[in-house]
Amino acid sequence: MPSQEELYTRIERLEKLVRISTLISSSLDIDTVLVQILEAAGEVMDAGGTSIMLLEEDTGDLLCQQATGRVGKLVCQVYRLPKGQGIAGWVAQNAQPVRLENVYDDPRFSPEMDRKTGFHTQSMLCVPLVAKDRLLGVAQVVNKTRHDTVVPFTSEDEELFTLFAQQAAIAIDNARLHRSLLTQERLQADLQVARKIQQSFLPERPPDVPGLELAAYYEPSFQIGGDFYDFFHLSPDELALVIGDVSGKGTSAALYMARFVSDLKIHALQERDPVRLVQVLNDIQHERSRFGMFITLIYGILNLRTFQLDYVCAGHPPLFRYRPGASCDTVQGESGFPLGIFEEAGYSLNRLVLEPDESLIWYTDGVVEAQSREGRLIGSDWLSRFLEAKALTAPQLAQRIVDEVHRFGGQESFYDDITLMVLRRKREDEP
Repeated sequence: MPSQEELYTRIERLEKLVRISTLISSSLDIDTVLVQILEAAGEVMDAGGTSIMLLEEDTGDLLCQQATGRVGKLVCQVYRLPKGQGIAGWVAQNAQPVRLENVYDDPRFSPEMDRKTGFHTQSMLCVPLVAKDRLLGVAQVVNKTRHDTVVPFTSEDEELFTLFAQQAAIAIDNARLHRSLLTQERLQADLQVARKIQQSFLPERPPDVPGLELAAYYEPSFQIGGDFYDFFHLSPDELALVIGDVSGKGTSAALYMARFVSDLKIHALQERDPVRLVQVLNDIQHERSRFGMFITLIYGILNLRTFQLDYVCAGHPPLFRYRPGASCDTVQGESGFPLGIFEEAGYSLNRLVLEPDESLIWYTDGVVEAQSREGRLIGSDWLSRFLEAKALTAPQLAQRIVDEVHRFGGQESFYDDITLMVLRRKREDEP
């Protein structure tokens, strides 16, 4: 039967446990939670050293996250233990506590850490950290000390530390969930910034050009990309058009796109030859290629008197030419490498004349690489089959294409941006 002093000690430790459980549950910062857990464990268990090791998801190894005691900092710098090795590894693998009076008497104990740190481990109590039936890691206390003497941990210590570990695991799991939610919020904020950057460099509306209809559609993906398009006058008789796609996703792609569009407009006003302009832009991008990004694009100049389009393609999907009552065909033309890959990439001039009631469809790969829920690619052959023979205005044509991409994908958002421009020459009898 326990003595009165032992009963008082038990009550005091249980009161500490209740108080500490409240304390470690009061914070959602994972680092703060871990420190509080270890400080509390050392206090409740009279331990000379405490440590928490959490499972690394990719490898299954145990990594020391926090440790206290004389060599605690050094332990966390060098401690990595495969699951199943050592006392902690065995506890993690079997999800059972281990209590040892002298660790050197147990063949599972690895003395390597003692040799590296100069610490001498004697008694040990190691328990699993489990939350929602998931193993998070292990908690460990060593060298229980009474009156400057190392003594064994008792079965009562094991029971108390197991209760403590249950509360600690819940606190760790909650803190991790909180960190995950904060990360998601930051990512969402990052995507919002990227979308605003991207959209600020896109035209608010197509220009009014006599004899032409222009329509554009841009839909950002759930992972923002680097799509862009633009049309701007070089002179009263010349309209520049461009559509392109920066490799990569996120804010970096949006910022890269913004910088490129600025370069494009500056140099387009100085260099009227499409081939030389694209070569200049390629040189600029190659200088920045250390970032590992490249750009595909089609850049062209439309003569508003003759409706002749001179354009250059740099690794971008080809134009479609739509003739009501006839067909919707891929425009066969020369294409060079995407910008930024090779220093002296060669580019060729393509030329066509837009006839009355004909449309040119400019698009990025999100239009032809949309996937169904089953993983099938939409491709490009469907355009010639899908578009009706009757004449369509540029806005109608753009909307029909977008609607079909959405119907095929069967989802509200896509992995890649959907960007589309339609350029249609009006008939002579149209206002």
